[in-house]
Amino acid sequence: MLLLLVACFEGDPADSAASNPVVLPTSASAAELYGLQVGAKWTFLRTNDALRWKEITGCEDVMVIDPETGEHSLVRAYVRENRGEFGTTSVHYLIEDDEGVKRIRRDDVDEGELTMFATYSPPGPRLYNGPYPDGMQWEFSVVTGEFYPWSNESRGFAETSAVDTLLGVESLDVMAGSFLTVAVDRQWDANNPHNVESHYAPGAGEVRERTEWPGSPPRVEIEELVAYMRMSTRDPVETPDTRQSAA
Repeated sequence: MLLLLVACFEGDPADSAASNPVVLPTSASAAELYGLQVGAKWTFLRTNDALRWKEITGCEDVMVIDPETGEHSLVRAYVRENRGEFGTTSVHYLIEDDEGVKRIRRDDVDEGELTMFATYSPPGPRLYNGPYPDGMQWEFSVVTGEFYPWSNESRGFAETSAVDTLLGVESLDVMAGSFLTVAVDRQWDANNPHNVESHYAPGAGEVRERTEWPGSPPRVEIEELVAYMRMSTRDPVETPDTRQSAA
């Protein structure tokens, strides 16, 4: 088994924009745009008037199974919990590398019980690092494997691909305030092709997400930021960056 340790960061909550210097979205890193640090919290409102909460609760070692080789690894990752009105719905394990922010595992939760976990080969990109010139594109493919949590046995796997297109810098007004954002359009080519347009702002994270599925008429779901805990710094919590064998 392999053990991969990477840096995790946390910041001090800031009560106002005055605590954060203005950072142009195009000069921010993917981690800054994504809000990747321990203690970050967000409240969102979806199209159906349902509230959702997201929080990076910590940084921990998580077991990851390569869906192609079956190899087991322990990876240090940020833990982001997604909650609905009836409790936790999923847990996402995120890392930062030279390319940007990526997801290495997703846990599906129902009434407090882990029902399934998914892993990715290679880790699934959430947001690439800049620079962010208008029209810039990134393409990627990923194999997603699903596993039974009580046995770690495979439920199957699928290969998908997507193209990210940078739409540019946009000023956006949502319930949480006014933001200067980087807008990224992601077109998924999968069993259920769909389009996701996301807006990210330094110090805030994702501000708005619009997902559209094809159809007549197309189905559209929008999620907008209502409130968030702004982070003023990204101070390291864990600093080792080594790979070693584990018993």
